Amino acid sequence: MNVKWKDVLERVAWTAIQAFAGVIAALQITDNMDWKTVLYTASIAAIVAAAKALVAMQFGNPDSAALPETRP
Repeated sequence: MNVKWKDVLERVAWTAIQAFAGVIAALQITDNMDWKTVLYTASIAAIVAAAKALVAMQFGNPDSAALPETRP
């Protein structure tokens, strides 16, 4: 298995950052900031991104963490 860890880590990091920012924005609107919720949500999003990237490498291009393009 040729895992491109740099690619996986980059996707995981950006997903976590996006989830973190999204949850903070949502909690600011509701005025109910809970840091545990923010961190848990960002962590779950990062874990899902890592799993998706590792699965995609098995079925698509082994040099990329992206899912293969499907054609009709």
